[in-house]
Amino acid sequence: MAWSDQKSMQLAAALTASLAVLSPPPGADASERPPAARAVADARLDRLSDAWAALSGTDLSGARLTPTRFAGRVVVVDFWATWCAPCLAEIPWLRRIRDDFGTDRVAVVGVNLDVSDRRTLVAWLNRKRLDWPQLHDGRGYAGAVARAFDVTSLPTLVVVDAQGRVVATDLRGERLYTAVEQLVSARPGAPASLR
Repeated sequence: MAWSDQKSMQLAAALTASLAVLSPPPGADASERPPAARAVADARLDRLSDAWAALSGTDLSGARLTPTRFAGRVVVVDFWATWCAPCLAEIPWLRRIRDDFGTDRVAVVGVNLDVSDRRTLVAWLNRKRLDWPQLHDGRGYAGAVARAFDVTSLPTLVVVDAQGRVVATDLRGERLYTAVEQLVSARPGAPASLR
């Protein structure tokens, strides 16, 4: 293995470890994290909750997209791109979440970071039969929504509870499914247990 490959693997392991501090497994007791890590994670979730509350845009179908459109539902916000293989690997999980829990309880919102025109993206979405709301401004990471949510890598998934609070980030696959399942099963108005 080349030196650069070893360094890349070490960096990836360090990054994964730091994300694990910010996103404990669903059901984990947040008090198990050191207080400083808990404070950093909570502050980040609070900033993302503010970004969610301020979100306003027009989706690719021309409909207004604000948090009030999804009131009372768990929302998975998926920052993704068509060129991102890990992003594409999440699509079956997002479909399963939407199909298993129903659109009356769960919404999936895509924020596409392709630097391309609207027509190209719409054609791709139609070919892949992705029909959940999508925001796209063609500016990639420089777009207003990506900046507001501090997106620096893809995929970035943000889980919003039915009260409009961001309760988890960077969950993927089965961990994402389990977190959504816990939130959907929670009593209405109960505090989210993922934080």
